[in-house]
Amino acid sequence: MKKVVATVEKGVNYIFHVLAASGVNFQNDYTKDYSCFLRKEDLEFLKMNREILSFQNGTASELVDPLIFFPAYLNLDSEEKLQKYFYLLLKALKRRTKGDFLREYADYVKKRRFWFPEINDEWFKNIEDKAELIEKVGKIYKENFSSYESMVWPDVSRKLEEKAKVVNQELEKLDLIRSWEEVTGLDFKFEEYQIVFVFSIENGPNANSLGYDRNVFYSGSRLDWLLDFISHEVGTHILIDLGLPMIKKFISNDRLQTQAEVKQFQQFYMAYECLAQFYNTMVLAKELTYDLIQFKSDKYLRIYGELYDTGKYSAKEMLEIAMESLV
Repeated sequence: MKKVVATVEKGVNYIFHVLAASGVNFQNDYTKDYSCFLRKEDLEFLKMNREILSFQNGTASELVDPLIFFPAYLNLDSEEKLQKYFYLLLKALKRRTKGDFLREYADYVKKRRFWFPEINDEWFKNIEDKAELIEKVGKIYKENFSSYESMVWPDVSRKLEEKAKVVNQELEKLDLIRSWEEVTGLDFKFEEYQIVFVFSIENGPNANSLGYDRNVFYSGSRLDWLLDFISHEVGTHILIDLGLPMIKKFISNDRLQTQAEVKQFQQFYMAYECLAQFYNTMVLAKELTYDLIQFKSDKYLRIYGELYDTGKYSAKEMLEIAMESLV
Protein backbone atom coordinates (compact mmCIF):
# COMPACT_ATOMS: atom_id res chain seq x y z
CA MET A 1 0.00 0.00 0.00
CA LYS A 2 1.25 3.46 -0.87
CA LYS A 3 1.67 5.54 2.27
CA VAL A 4 1.86 9.15 3.39
CA VAL A 5 4.34 9.26 6.28
CA ALA A 6 5.28 12.10 8.63
CA THR A 7 9.05 12.11 9.19
CA VAL A 8 11.60 13.99 11.29
CA GLU A 9 14.93 14.85 9.66
CA LYS A 10 17.86 16.79 11.08
CA GLY A 11 19.23 18.03 7.75
CA VAL A 12 15.92 19.50 6.60
CA ASN A 13 15.33 21.19 9.95
CA TYR A 14 18.85 22.62 9.92
CA ILE A 15 18.42 24.29 6.53
CA PHE A 16 15.22 25.97 7.67
CA HIS A 17 16.77 26.78 11.06
CA VAL A 18 19.35 28.94 9.29
CA LEU A 19 16.63 30.74 7.31
CA ALA A 20 14.35 31.31 10.30
CA ALA A 21 17.09 32.23 12.79
CA SER A 22 18.42 34.85 10.39
CA GLY A 23 14.96 36.24 9.61
CA VAL A 24 15.44 35.57 5.91
CA ASN A 25 12.11 35.46 4.03
CA PHE A 26 10.04 35.51 7.26
CA GLN A 27 10.36 36.22 10.98
CA ASN A 28 8.77 34.68 14.06
CA ASP A 29 9.53 33.85 17.69
CA TYR A 30 12.10 31.34 16.46
CA THR A 31 14.05 34.24 14.94
CA LYS A 32 14.28 35.97 18.32
CA ASP A 33 15.02 32.82 20.30
CA TYR A 34 17.51 31.09 18.01
CA SER A 35 19.43 33.82 16.15
CA CYS A 36 22.10 33.49 18.86
CA PHE A 37 23.03 30.11 17.38
CA LEU A 38 24.32 31.76 14.21
CA ARG A 39 27.64 33.56 14.19
CA LYS A 40 27.21 37.33 14.14
CA GLU A 41 29.03 37.85 10.84
CA ASP A 42 26.98 35.09 9.20
CA LEU A 43 23.76 36.60 10.49
CA GLU A 44 24.70 39.95 8.96
CA PHE A 45 25.63 38.37 5.62
CA LEU A 46 22.36 36.47 5.37
CA LYS A 47 20.33 39.57 6.20
CA MET A 48 22.20 41.64 3.61
CA ASN A 49 21.59 38.97 0.96
CA ARG A 50 18.06 37.93 1.90
CA GLU A 51 16.84 38.28 -1.70
CA ILE A 52 18.87 35.25 -2.82
CA LEU A 53 17.06 33.04 -0.29
CA SER A 54 13.52 34.39 -0.64
CA PHE A 55 10.57 32.34 -1.85
CA GLN A 56 6.78 32.37 -1.58
CA ASN A 57 3.66 31.29 -3.49
CA GLY A 58 5.52 29.57 -6.32
CA THR A 59 8.11 32.32 -6.87
CA ALA A 60 11.76 32.15 -5.84
CA SER A 61 15.21 33.46 -6.68
CA GLU A 62 17.42 31.22 -8.82
CA LEU A 63 19.50 30.29 -5.76
CA VAL A 64 16.64 29.01 -3.62
CA ASP A 65 16.77 25.51 -5.11
CA PRO A 66 20.56 24.91 -4.93
CA LEU A 67 20.83 26.55 -1.49
CA ILE A 68 17.58 25.45 0.19
CA PHE A 69 15.26 22.98 -1.51
CA PHE A 70 17.72 20.54 -3.08
CA PRO A 71 19.96 20.34 0.03
CA ALA A 72 16.80 19.79 2.08
CA TYR A 73 15.64 17.12 -0.38
CA LEU A 74 18.98 15.37 0.21
CA ASN A 75 18.66 15.75 4.01
CA LEU A 76 22.29 16.80 4.49
CA ASP A 77 22.46 15.97 8.17
CA SER A 78 26.18 16.27 8.98
CA GLU A 79 29.06 18.69 8.43
CA GLU A 80 30.65 16.13 6.13
CA LYS A 81 27.57 15.85 3.92
CA LEU A 82 27.21 19.62 3.73
CA GLN A 83 30.87 20.02 2.85
CA LYS A 84 30.68 17.37 0.12
CA TYR A 85 27.54 18.89 -1.42
CA PHE A 86 29.02 22.36 -1.75
CA TYR A 87 32.42 21.06 -2.86
CA LEU A 88 30.83 19.08 -5.69
CA LEU A 89 28.46 21.91 -6.63
CA LEU A 90 31.25 24.49 -6.76
CA LYS A 91 33.42 22.07 -8.74
CA ALA A 92 30.59 21.77 -11.25
CA LEU A 93 30.21 25.55 -11.51
CA LYS A 94 33.84 26.66 -11.47
CA ARG A 95 35.43 23.86 -13.49
CA ARG A 96 32.36 23.08 -15.64
CA THR A 97 32.56 19.44 -14.53
CA LYS A 98 29.12 18.28 -13.40
CA GLY A 99 29.78 14.54 -13.52
CA ASP A 100 30.78 14.00 -9.88
CA PHE A 101 27.79 15.99 -8.59
CA LEU A 102 25.35 14.14 -10.83
CA ARG A 103 26.79 10.73 -9.92
CA GLU A 104 26.78 11.42 -6.17
CA TYR A 105 23.12 12.45 -6.16
CA ALA A 106 21.95 10.37 -9.11
CA ASP A 107 18.90 8.84 -7.41
CA TYR A 108 17.61 12.24 -6.30
CA VAL A 109 18.36 13.88 -9.66
CA LYS A 110 16.34 11.11 -11.33
CA LYS A 111 13.39 11.66 -9.01
CA ARG A 112 13.48 15.39 -9.74
CA ARG A 113 12.45 14.66 -13.32
CA PHE A 114 8.95 14.20 -11.93
CA TRP A 115 9.09 17.63 -10.23
CA PHE A 116 10.72 21.01 -10.77
CA PRO A 117 13.20 22.39 -11.33
CA GLU A 118 15.00 19.51 -12.98
CA ILE A 119 18.69 19.17 -12.12
CA ASN A 120 19.97 19.56 -15.69
CA ASP A 121 22.33 21.72 -17.76
CA GLU A 122 20.03 24.70 -17.45
CA TRP A 123 19.92 24.37 -13.65
CA PHE A 124 23.71 24.72 -13.52
CA LYS A 125 23.82 27.45 -16.17
CA ASN A 126 21.36 29.63 -14.23
CA ILE A 127 23.67 29.72 -11.20
CA GLU A 128 27.15 29.52 -12.70
CA ASP A 129 27.77 33.25 -12.12
CA LYS A 130 26.72 32.94 -8.46
CA ALA A 131 29.56 30.64 -7.34
CA GLU A 132 30.92 33.16 -4.83
CA LEU A 133 27.58 33.55 -3.06
CA ILE A 134 27.02 29.79 -3.07
CA GLU A 135 30.46 29.22 -1.58
CA LYS A 136 29.78 31.72 1.20
CA VAL A 137 26.39 30.24 2.11
CA GLY A 138 27.88 26.75 2.04
CA LYS A 139 30.52 27.87 4.51
CA ILE A 140 27.81 29.34 6.76
CA TYR A 141 25.89 26.06 6.72
CA LYS A 142 28.99 24.05 7.59
CA GLU A 143 30.37 26.31 10.33
CA ASN A 144 27.08 26.73 12.23
CA PHE A 145 26.03 23.08 12.11
CA SER A 146 27.77 21.80 15.25
CA SER A 147 26.10 24.35 17.54
CA TYR A 148 22.71 23.44 16.08
CA GLU A 149 23.32 19.73 16.41
CA SER A 150 24.43 19.92 20.03
CA MET A 151 22.33 22.76 21.44
CA VAL A 152 19.12 22.97 19.38
CA TRP A 153 18.38 19.64 17.75
CA PRO A 154 18.03 17.44 20.87
CA ASP A 155 15.07 19.44 22.20
CA VAL A 156 13.57 20.21 18.78
CA SER A 157 13.74 16.60 17.60
CA ARG A 158 11.91 15.37 20.70
CA LYS A 159 8.99 17.75 20.02
CA LEU A 160 8.93 16.82 16.34
CA GLU A 161 8.89 13.09 17.08
CA GLU A 162 5.92 13.54 19.39
CA LYS A 163 3.95 15.38 16.69
CA ALA A 164 4.92 12.93 13.95
CA LYS A 165 3.71 10.00 16.05
CA VAL A 166 0.26 11.56 16.48
CA VAL A 167 -0.03 12.53 12.81
CA ASN A 168 1.09 9.11 11.55
CA GLN A 169 -1.60 7.42 13.63
CA GLU A 170 -4.19 9.57 11.85
CA LEU A 171 -2.64 9.17 8.40
CA GLU A 172 -2.82 5.38 8.68
CA LYS A 173 -6.59 5.65 9.05
CA LEU A 174 -7.04 7.87 5.97
CA ASP A 175 -5.21 5.91 3.21
CA LEU A 176 -4.89 9.18 1.28
CA ILE A 177 -2.97 8.07 -1.79
CA ARG A 178 -5.44 5.31 -2.64
CA SER A 179 -8.32 7.77 -2.22
CA TRP A 180 -6.69 10.34 -4.47
CA GLU A 181 -5.94 7.74 -7.14
CA GLU A 182 -9.59 6.65 -7.12
CA VAL A 183 -11.02 10.17 -7.29
CA THR A 184 -8.69 11.47 -10.02
CA GLY A 185 -8.03 8.30 -12.00
CA LEU A 186 -4.32 9.12 -11.81
CA ASP A 187 -1.40 7.13 -10.41
CA PHE A 188 0.90 8.33 -7.63
CA LYS A 189 4.40 7.47 -8.83
CA PHE A 190 6.12 6.43 -5.60
CA GLU A 191 5.31 4.04 -2.78
CA GLU A 192 5.82 6.67 -0.09
CA TYR A 193 5.10 10.39 0.19
CA GLN A 194 7.06 11.99 3.03
CA ILE A 195 5.83 14.92 5.11
CA VAL A 196 8.93 16.31 6.83
CA PHE A 197 8.03 18.24 9.96
CA VAL A 198 10.00 21.42 10.58
CA PHE A 199 9.97 23.30 13.87
CA SER A 200 11.10 26.76 12.75
CA ILE A 201 8.80 27.97 9.96
CA GLU A 202 5.81 29.44 11.78
CA ASN A 203 4.44 32.38 9.72
CA GLY A 204 6.62 31.32 6.82
CA PRO A 205 5.76 29.54 3.59
CA ASN A 206 4.20 26.23 4.62
CA ALA A 207 3.84 23.02 2.62
CA ASN A 208 7.09 23.54 0.71
CA SER A 209 7.52 20.80 -1.87
CA LEU A 210 11.09 19.52 -2.09
CA GLY A 211 10.26 17.00 -4.81
CA TYR A 212 7.47 14.75 -6.00
CA ASP A 213 7.74 12.56 -2.92
CA ARG A 214 8.75 15.02 -0.16
CA ASN A 215 7.12 18.06 1.41
CA VAL A 216 7.99 20.33 4.36
CA PHE A 217 5.28 21.24 6.89
CA TYR A 218 5.32 23.44 9.99
CA SER A 219 5.00 21.08 12.96
CA GLY A 220 3.07 23.49 15.15
CA SER A 221 -0.03 23.65 12.97
CA ARG A 222 -3.36 22.36 14.33
CA LEU A 223 -3.87 18.64 13.78
CA ASP A 224 -7.13 19.02 11.82
CA TRP A 225 -5.62 21.62 9.49
CA LEU A 226 -2.46 19.52 9.06
CA LEU A 227 -4.39 16.46 7.96
CA ASP A 228 -6.57 18.44 5.56
CA PHE A 229 -3.65 20.23 3.96
CA ILE A 230 -1.43 17.16 3.81
CA SER A 231 -4.24 15.61 1.76
CA HIS A 232 -4.35 18.76 -0.40
CA GLU A 233 -0.65 18.40 -1.10
CA VAL A 234 -1.04 14.75 -2.03
CA GLY A 235 -3.49 16.12 -4.58
CA THR A 236 -1.19 18.80 -5.97
CA HIS A 237 1.49 16.15 -6.42
CA ILE A 238 -0.65 13.47 -8.05
CA LEU A 239 -2.04 16.15 -10.39
CA ILE A 240 1.38 17.58 -11.28
CA ASP A 241 1.64 15.89 -14.69
CA LEU A 242 -1.26 18.06 -15.86
CA GLY A 243 0.68 21.25 -15.25
CA LEU A 244 4.34 20.26 -15.38
CA PRO A 245 4.87 21.33 -19.02
CA MET A 246 3.64 24.85 -18.24
CA ILE A 247 5.58 25.06 -14.97
CA LYS A 248 8.83 23.96 -16.61
CA LYS A 249 8.31 26.33 -19.51
CA PHE A 250 7.80 29.23 -17.12
CA ILE A 251 10.68 28.55 -14.72
CA SER A 252 13.10 27.47 -17.46
CA ASN A 253 12.70 30.57 -19.56
CA ASP A 254 16.07 32.33 -19.92
CA ARG A 255 14.44 35.69 -20.66
CA LEU A 256 12.09 37.93 -18.75
CA GLN A 257 8.49 36.84 -19.13
CA THR A 258 6.01 39.19 -20.73
CA GLN A 259 3.08 40.44 -18.68
CA ALA A 260 0.81 38.13 -20.66
CA GLU A 261 2.98 35.10 -19.83
CA VAL A 262 3.10 36.00 -16.14
CA LYS A 263 -0.67 36.41 -16.10
CA GLN A 264 -1.14 33.06 -17.83
CA PHE A 265 1.06 31.34 -15.26
CA GLN A 266 -0.78 32.98 -12.38
CA GLN A 267 -4.05 31.84 -13.95
CA PHE A 268 -2.74 28.31 -14.16
CA TYR A 269 -1.44 28.33 -10.57
CA MET A 270 -4.77 29.46 -9.15
CA ALA A 271 -6.80 27.00 -11.21
CA TYR A 272 -4.42 24.17 -10.34
CA GLU A 273 -4.49 24.75 -6.57
CA CYS A 274 -8.27 25.06 -6.62
CA LEU A 275 -8.62 21.82 -8.59
CA ALA A 276 -6.73 20.07 -5.79
CA GLN A 277 -9.03 21.73 -3.27
CA PHE A 278 -12.09 20.59 -5.23
CA TYR A 279 -10.99 16.95 -5.30
CA ASN A 280 -9.94 17.14 -1.66
CA THR A 281 -13.51 17.78 -0.57
CA MET A 282 -14.36 14.39 -2.09
CA VAL A 283 -11.29 12.59 -0.76
CA LEU A 284 -11.97 13.70 2.82
CA ALA A 285 -15.78 13.89 2.46
CA LYS A 286 -16.09 16.84 4.81
CA GLU A 287 -15.83 20.60 5.03
CA LEU A 288 -12.18 21.57 4.79
CA THR A 289 -10.37 23.58 7.47
CA TYR A 290 -8.67 25.77 4.86
CA ASP A 291 -9.77 27.89 1.94
CA LEU A 292 -8.00 29.35 -1.08
CA ILE A 293 -9.85 32.62 -1.40
CA GLN A 294 -6.64 34.30 -2.53
CA PHE A 295 -6.80 32.03 -5.58
CA LYS A 296 -10.46 32.85 -6.40
CA SER A 297 -11.53 29.47 -5.08
CA ASP A 298 -15.22 30.42 -4.91
CA LYS A 299 -15.32 30.85 -8.68
CA TYR A 300 -13.11 27.91 -9.56
CA LEU A 301 -14.90 25.49 -7.26
CA ARG A 302 -18.23 26.42 -8.82
CA ILE A 303 -16.85 25.72 -12.31
CA TYR A 304 -15.31 22.41 -11.28
CA GLY A 305 -18.50 21.32 -9.55
CA GLU A 306 -20.58 22.00 -12.65
CA LEU A 307 -18.13 20.16 -14.91
CA TYR A 308 -17.73 17.19 -12.59
CA ASP A 309 -21.49 16.72 -12.24
CA THR A 310 -21.81 16.11 -15.98
CA GLY A 311 -19.49 13.10 -15.70
CA LYS A 312 -17.85 14.00 -19.03
CA TYR A 313 -14.58 15.60 -18.09
CA SER A 314 -11.17 14.41 -16.95
CA ALA A 315 -9.08 16.37 -14.46
CA LYS A 316 -6.97 17.71 -17.35
CA GLU A 317 -10.03 18.91 -19.26
CA MET A 318 -11.53 20.51 -16.14
CA LEU A 319 -8.28 22.44 -15.51
CA GLU A 320 -8.11 23.68 -19.10
CA ILE A 321 -11.76 24.78 -19.17
CA ALA A 322 -11.45 26.58 -15.82
CA MET A 323 -8.39 28.50 -17.00
CA GLU A 324 -10.21 29.62 -20.15
CA SER A 325 -13.34 30.56 -18.20
CA LEU A 326 -11.67 33.08 -15.92
CA VAL A 327 -9.26 34.85 -18.24
